[in-house]
Amino acid sequence: MYFLKKIFLCRKGNFLILTALLMPVLLSMVGFAIDTSRMIMTRSSLQEATDAATLTAASAIFKKANTNPDVNINVAAMTALVRDHLQKQLLNLFTQSIAQKLSKDAKVTIEKAYHDSPEYNIQAVTFYDMPLSSFSFERYISSQGSVIISTSSVSKAVLPNPDKRIGVSVEYVQDFSYSKSKNQYAMHETANSDLAESLFERTDIDLGSYLLLGQISYAGQVYPGDDSNGTLFWQTPENIARIKKGSPPTPGTNNYLAMKVAYDKLTSAYEASEQKKKNNKIVKKYVIAEFLTDNNDITNDQKTLSLCKEMKQRGIRIFTYAFGDVSNRTKKLALSCATSSDDSYTGNNEVDLDKFSKDVGLNKIGIQLKGGVRVNS
Repeated sequence: MYFLKKIFLCRKGNFLILTALLMPVLLSMVGFAIDTSRMIMTRSSLQEATDAATLTAASAIFKKANTNPDVNINVAAMTALVRDHLQKQLLNLFTQSIAQKLSKDAKVTIEKAYHDSPEYNIQAVTFYDMPLSSFSFERYISSQGSVIISTSSVSKAVLPNPDKRIGVSVEYVQDFSYSKSKNQYAMHETANSDLAESLFERTDIDLGSYLLLGQISYAGQVYPGDDSNGTLFWQTPENIARIKKGSPPTPGTNNYLAMKVAYDKLTSAYEASEQKKKNNKIVKKYVIAEFLTDNNDITNDQKTLSLCKEMKQRGIRIFTYAFGDVSNRTKKLALSCATSSDDSYTGNNEVDLDKFSKDVGLNKIGIQLKGGVRVNS
């Protein structure tokens, strides 16, 4: 102690001595900061990759079960899917050789929650031996040149009960009256695109076994042809292309005729037979109707209202939207025709239209189709 005290009291060369004493401390602090930052970043990226890998497998399992409730899940194939997707995700952070090794060494288990359970647990545990920096204090006191970072993720796929399979039948009624404005046509195209994205083009489930979809184009009359006369098709890319394309404008407006076709198609023997073929035990029926121009014959307003009332009594849910330069008369008709005020939409801009497409496509119709796939990190 006397020796150190004497050194510090002496002003000659104190700076060099203090620098020599403090340098290891400063370097170790720098090393600690570097290692801590790398550990946080690496663990976060590793967790995201592991979550994505298990969720991919859960979605694949659920999609297979939706296509065929009696399908046997190939655990080996799903395990390989987890490892493959994990490796692809890890390439964003590591070299190919490291990503390949980490995915190969990851512990992957896929099993039912219990015997005969409809729930599959997909778990992956990933380990990474992260090298410490050259300045790391831990490297010297523990003689360890690395630290192990591990992440775990569990995704669950809740398979549908075959006795409660829900099918959906939708008639999309579109106004192509010549009298509507250019602004309404632009909004109409946006509505088609957004609805397709939020409902008709979902990839998380096999909509070809669940969503029966028809399109009705109308002006003074209902347009002929399967593309526009309400003919119901199972969801396919070709069917969606028809929905997006729409029809050319023609004179006149008679929404009663279009709603009558929608009603007839949704209550037809063909619709019931098609849903039965897919083993859909519960069928939800919907009409999405565009009201953009006034009926030429005002008496058709009351006919449409009476028809809407009858459809609602039969359990058909009706969504209506009136965007752009729509008269108060037609707005009132749209509101009265909808199942409730929450199912009737008006607006003048893209924000309003986006709310409509997401509410209807995802939250109100889409929720009937959405399955149980979730991830717990």
